[in-house]
Amino acid sequence: MEEVNKQNVLIQRVSLFALWIVTAMLIFHADDPYELKMVFLLLPMFFMRQTSVSISWIDVAVGLLWLHDLTGCLTGINSIQTVHSFGDSVLCLLGYLAIRQISGNRTNIQLLLKGLCLLTSIAVLLALFSFFVFQHSIQSAGFKELYSFRFLFNPLGYATNSWSTVLIAILGIILVTYRSYFTSKITRRLLCLFFAITISAILLSFSRGAYVTLIVYSVLLLLCTKSNIHKLRILGFSLLFGGIICYFFQKDVQTTLLMNTTVSQQQSNKGRIQASQTALNVFKEHMIHGVGKGNYTLAVDKQLNQDSTVGYTSYAPNIIVQWGIEKGILGILLYLFLAFCIGIELWKRRKSDIAIIAGCTLFAIFVKEMSLGTITS
Repeated sequence: MEEVNKQNVLIQRVSLFALWIVTAMLIFHADDPYELKMVFLLLPMFFMRQTSVSISWIDVAVGLLWLHDLTGCLTGINSIQTVHSFGDSVLCLLGYLAIRQISGNRTNIQLLLKGLCLLTSIAVLLALFSFFVFQHSIQSAGFKELYSFRFLFNPLGYATNSWSTVLIAILGIILVTYRSYFTSKITRRLLCLFFAITISAILLSFSRGAYVTLIVYSVLLLLCTKSNIHKLRILGFSLLFGGIICYFFQKDVQTTLLMNTTVSQQQSNKGRIQASQTALNVFKEHMIHGVGKGNYTLAVDKQLNQDSTVGYTSYAPNIIVQWGIEKGILGILLYLFLAFCIGIELWKRRKSDIAIIAGCTLFAIFVKEMSLGTITS
């Protein structure tokens, strides 16, 4: 038994390194034609010797969602796209299993969080550097405001709205890591600084959905977490950096907060309404099982019949619309079941700051995706 435990500890560390590598490949958009991400996650599982298996309701919900995506390969309107998108479902399942594999060891979780913070901090700093290069280019061309050109800014290859969703998730990772390292003053101070820098990156996205989400997220954290010196320190750093951004980019921030003043904002709002109406017609045709994962664009474009007079974007107006079209009623019910299972687990741990932060972060990501469905892009 002792030999098995030692082997499992070694394999858990291998899984930990695999998660770091896969995260780096994902966040930096590394080309992966040979699907090495799946290989890195799958290999350690073959050598793990399980002494006992405990299956939770969240595991059941995740498994059912994966099976639903699998059956979608047979029922989708475009099997080629559905099968290709199913690879993302497999990768997500393997990542979930890898995290479950190491979750029983607190040290492994802390190491995972610390590694994620290191990788994401590098990504955020690179994105900020590219933003200032972008700013210099726009100003060199004679323009003073950046808002009208924000669609040209693609940090690390992400669309701006997709990147802001990633940044919201990074905020949650930072806070959970901060809560896990109360004994290290240096780590806490670095995390405070990184949190404030990430807040700055969200403000510089000039995304209306990101701004609304940031406000909701801040209010939830202030109301739900305990008041202490650590929260005040994080709040102070964030207000300082946020104030600097608002001072130097006053007009762009103001335009973002007004929500509906520019022609592009008005067209965007109108396009969301039109897309929702079109999506309702598509949903009626594929109500039960949906059109298949990754087929949202094809289904909506077919309904519009390539009408160039109607505003169009490849993104769904919100994540519910995308789930409804791609996964149908069955998929939405499965996501509701997953949300219910997560809610139950968080309620059981409601006295834990980590559980509260996790719940607030998941809700914030959902709020962000209700402004534009980008999480699967």
